[in-house]
Amino acid sequence: HNKHLVPGPLANATASSGVSGVFEVGALVERANAIYGVFGTTIKVYTTSTDSWDTPTGSPSALPEVATSSINFRIANVEYIAFAHGTGYTYFNGTSWVTDTTFRTKYLAFWHDRLWGIGDTGLLWSASVLGSETADAQLPLPNDFVTNLFTARHPSGDIVLFAATLRGVFIHDFDNTLWNDTELELPYHPQNGLGAQRWQDSVYVSSGLGVYRYVNGQNNALITTVGPDKDHGLPADRRGVIRQLLSS
Repeated sequence: HNKHLVPGPLANATASSGVSGVFEVGALVERANAIYGVFGTTIKVYTTSTDSWDTPTGSPSALPEVATSSINFRIANVEYIAFAHGTGYTYFNGTSWVTDTTFRTKYLAFWHDRLWGIGDTGLLWSASVLGSETADAQLPLPNDFVTNLFTARHPSGDIVLFAATLRGVFIHDFDNTLWNDTELELPYHPQNGLGAQRWQDSVYVSSGLGVYRYVNGQNNALITTVGPDKDHGLPADRRGVIRQLLSS
């Protein structure tokens, strides 16, 4: 409808997680038709038939810190899920859970047959074998400026790693172990890049309630604003901060 946003389908609440206290659901991820969520620092798995959140077999009693991101990926024909939690990451192969704190890790991505992670210091790492991480590129920014790690198209046409930060988006140079600037430079904003997602030929990056569309070309880039803050914006009781963008 012209100048209106059409709401999505009504969400249905699941049963209580059974975790006491006040907390965020820091991450949700699917593995083998099951949904795993982290309630504060407690890992739970959802059982659809009984509408219940249960404790996964063998899972740690609690993560070291609150989960900040999650991912599903496959290495050496084994399907994994992993949760980043600031001090490191915890992964599950369907049988056992392992927590690795070699590098500080807030965000995870899978690219080039490797798991990649980046922490609050902006140091990137990679692992082709879980538990054997190697340091990679360092973002040329202060601590706590990185807000996301994702894959998108390089001007050459290849899919590579990108990092969203409080100052804009950086692109990873695998051969030279560097982070390079992109044309998507943003004024400092404390919520820049919390939502960053590749969809079809474009990257969408949030900034507060705004969203930038970034199309990476060989000789130039196209940057437009496409967020719900455009035109008449949102009613006062619907304003807030975009925390995540999902392709659909």
